[in-house]
Amino acid sequence: MSVLNQWFTGVQDLELVNDKIKELEAERLELQQLSDPNHHQTSSTIDFEELSKQLKFSIANSDIDTINALITGHGDIPSLVAAKNLVLERQRLLSLKSQQSQYKDLDEKLNEITYFDLIGLKELKNGISELTNLKYQATLYDKLDQLIISLKPKYQQALVESAGSSKWVNSSSIAPNLETDFHNLLNLQSLLNKQPKYPDTLWAFETLASNFKISFDYHFNTEKETNRIDRPELFLNYFTNYLSNHLSKFVGVFQLQDTEYSDRFAHSEFITALLKPVREKFSQVLKILRSSLEEENPKTQEANTQLLIHFIKETITFDQALVSDFYYDPLDDGNWEGLFALFNYTDLEKWLNYETKLNVANFESIINSSNCFHIDYTSVGDAQLKPTVSAIKLKYLFENITNSFSKFFLQNYENNSSLKKFKLKFFAKIYLRFLESYFQRLEDGFIAFNELFKKSRSVIHSAKNNTEIDITGTKGLERLFRIYCSLKYTINSLNYWNQEFIFIELNSLFNEYSTNKTLSLFSSILSDYNSLAEKTLQLINSFYSKTTTTLLRNYTQLNDWNDRSSPAPTTFTAQLASVIDTLQELNQFTVKVISTNEFLVVKNSLSYSVADYFFNNIIKSNHFSHKDFSIVWEKLQLSRKFPLYKKLIEAFQIMNLDDEQITQFGPFNTVNQFAKSGHFEILREVLQLEYLTDSDLLDLLLRIT
Repeated sequence: MSVLNQWFTGVQDLELVNDKIKELEAERLELQQLSDPNHHQTSSTIDFEELSKQLKFSIANSDIDTINALITGHGDIPSLVAAKNLVLERQRLLSLKSQQSQYKDLDEKLNEITYFDLIGLKELKNGISELTNLKYQATLYDKLDQLIISLKPKYQQALVESAGSSKWVNSSSIAPNLETDFHNLLNLQSLLNKQPKYPDTLWAFETLASNFKISFDYHFNTEKETNRIDRPELFLNYFTNYLSNHLSKFVGVFQLQDTEYSDRFAHSEFITALLKPVREKFSQVLKILRSSLEEENPKTQEANTQLLIHFIKETITFDQALVSDFYYDPLDDGNWEGLFALFNYTDLEKWLNYETKLNVANFESIINSSNCFHIDYTSVGDAQLKPTVSAIKLKYLFENITNSFSKFFLQNYENNSSLKKFKLKFFAKIYLRFLESYFQRLEDGFIAFNELFKKSRSVIHSAKNNTEIDITGTKGLERLFRIYCSLKYTINSLNYWNQEFIFIELNSLFNEYSTNKTLSLFSSILSDYNSLAEKTLQLINSFYSKTTTTLLRNYTQLNDWNDRSSPAPTTFTAQLASVIDTLQELNQFTVKVISTNEFLVVKNSLSYSVADYFFNNIIKSNHFSHKDFSIVWEKLQLSRKFPLYKKLIEAFQIMNLDDEQITQFGPFNTVNQFAKSGHFEILREVLQLEYLTDSDLLDLLLRIT
């Protein structure tokens, strides 16, 4: 291409292209034949005369497709490649000549225009858009824009005069000259290359909004009492009140049909125009607040931070009112970011730090209070899990925070990157921080109790050393339930919050930035709470089991299970009465603090402990005659339907067997003989045994006397 650039420097060299093509082609063909070592072979396979004719025809008609076909068929013969490049260069120069001609013509027409001719100017603009030379196009667009802007004052003044004389605000119809002037200014602006897009305004609407600007400036940009930096709601509410009073009237009078902006909505364009002085005032207030926050005085800083937070809150309310009440959608996509977009992350971080400091103080006052983990019996109904004072106060704290936090979750704020960062940090610095801190307190309490529980020999009688924490009886059980109720109440709250809109949105936002996708932002901390709640419930069951074992041990040690006498059923020993009274006291406390379903779990565990104790410490520790065993069966009064007693019931079935019955299970004469055989398959099948192991069966059969 360097050779081409030497030959052709501009459009004036266009006439030389054909001569150069012919000259170069003749040279290329001659050189090809003389220099090709396979000249004779090539000559026999290529008809150069025919090739020359085809090439000549293609060059004359600028037929690049044919030249490309020749190159494909005969290879990259230098003459063919050179011809292709020359034809392409001729096309480029012809196009450049055409562009120059069009540019000159359009430029002359622009210079001749001295008045507003919509049709003529539209044709000019369309002509400019068809230029492929971007440099020419940009130059003409700039010139057209300068022309349009030069005409603006004339047509804007015409609209000002007609609007002032018609008094359209109080009129039921629009005067013809006002409508004409309104349309003229709209159509004039439509000829600009770069069309106005929010926050830029349409000139016609800005002109009609000029009276509002005058009154707005009077109230909020002078020494009037309404010009208060501590009450931004005054100028924001002034704006919305103006809309309430005038918007419907304006939209009824001024329409965009039959204008170049028929694809836009008049009410949104009018609001955009009215917003211009409001945005300016907004930026002014924000600049003052930012400057004041740089002061080092802590008291002044805190006061100014509160002003900034108040400003942010009022802005959110204002934006929401425009979207919800006035259906403002300047971009026609539902994604107007509001005046809120003028705040940066540093502004939002001021709020975040202030909210964090304030709520940390509230949180610490909750968990450091003397009644922090006292159970609250009055806040919920009977048969429901009772929260601790701290658990319910923490819930209320979170609900208040969420109520304030939810203001940020507006659809039109979704693309605000500063707000996205703020939301995730807000969640981490407040919600997760408090939940993790609260969990740590509960876990510490669990560990401390568990250590004492492991060391204690009894949970019935308190230690003689009064310096030790009392973990016996209902006092000990209450300590456990304080932990359990705190955990479960918080778990229930977390499960409820998981379904709330703002936390679903937060999780979706988190997943945008994280490679570790989650179903809920609470998943990890909720797992910790659930795990500790399960451990605490197990410790509660162990507490019951340890209590039961101690009481039953005292009872069984004083009883002769081979005693053939039959005491009256209402007669209880002191030891048995102690078992009943103690367990009843524990159950009465338990049923008050947890739900019915949870209490059923505890009762089942207790029943299992009793059944297991009888099985291992009475049945498997004594020898019984059939009469003895009948007495034990009668005393226990086991429910055959209760699943936890099935092992005991199966044991009674086995120990009720006699020598005569044992013959049905094989060639055995006595129970003892059958037991020593160890073949219990038929026994299991006939009696449908599910819970007793072979070891249990052997042990029980050998205890029958």
